Amino acid sequence: MFKVNTKAKKKSIKKSIEKIFKVNVIKVNTINYKGKTKIVRGKKTYKNSYKKAIVTLKKGQSIDLAAGA
Repeated sequence: MFKVNTKAKKKSIKKSIEKIFKVNVIKVNTINYKGKTKIVRGKKTYKNSYKKAIVTLKKGQSIDLAAGA
């Protein structure tokens, strides 16, 4: 799973992941999270909207984020 720009399209996410991590991406699913207002200590605050991308890789491949890109 990756947190991506809210305007990012599935094709651009796929190309970026393949280029950065040198893996074969089979499919990309996206989830849009809408921002919400909260009241913290009597003040109104706002949580930003964001998009999550769930990336499915070719069998046998993986992304090791601990090792770095």
